Amino acid sequence: MLESAQSSGAVRPRRISRAPVIVLVVGLGLAVGLVLLGSDLAARPVASPAIGQPGTVAAPRDVNVIMRDYHFDPTPLYLYPGETVRFNIVNGGMLEHELVLGDAAVQQAPPLRRRRSPRHRRRAPPRAPAACVSCCPQAHR
Repeated sequence: MLESAQSSGAVRPRRISRAPVIVLVVGLGLAVGLVLLGSDLAARPVASPAIGQPGTVAAPRDVNVIMRDYHFDPTPLYLYPGETVRFNIVNGGMLEHELVLGDAAVQQAPPLRRRRSPRHRRRAPPRAPAACVSCCPQAHR
């Protein structure tokens, strides 16, 4: 009698949902597929954009360059040989940047000394306290 009561009121084991496992496998497969697609697209050569007419002395072509902390946009920069261009430079990074144009000798040359801006003025060294000057006057001069 006890066995019949337990068998009729017995609790079935609960089925574990497979949905989280399926979502995880599909998401992982999608992420791997996007990485592979991105690496394939990054390895392809970039098509040269339609520039239009090369710039002349009378009508230079405007070229916008955004200098960021680790790269310049656009990269690469397409120019015609002998063309006249006007560069519009924007510093889009957190650091001060400079753009150097020229052949390999110019690129390898040491940087020029620039005047310091007013915010970079050299400050006078702090004076020694009066007590220190009285005990060792030669140390702080």
